Amino acid sequence: MIIKELLDIVADFNFWHKDQDTGIEREELKEVMKLINMKDIATIILGVRRAGKTYLTKQILKKRIEQGIKKEQTLYINFEDEKLEPYMDKNILD
Repeated sequence: MIIKELLDIVADFNFWHKDQDTGIEREELKEVMKLINMKDIATIILGVRRAGKTYLTKQILKKRIEQGIKKEQTLYINFEDEKLEPYMDKNILD
């Protein structure tokens, strides 16, 4: 039950059932996509608040969907969403 509740919360941030606002395409996207498309490489996006990390991440997801990944195979989680707070300390497998 908890997993369904969590999926309902994060569904709003994802491309699963609706398009997402991806803002203006960033110049950095092409360079980041080179890293994203490499095998066995983890990519971390970090920066100061309000630098555009969320938009860049959603642009990456959009590009990956355009490259053929199914929308249902993508996942974006906004850990700052208040709706997730009650679940942060729970073991969802219990």
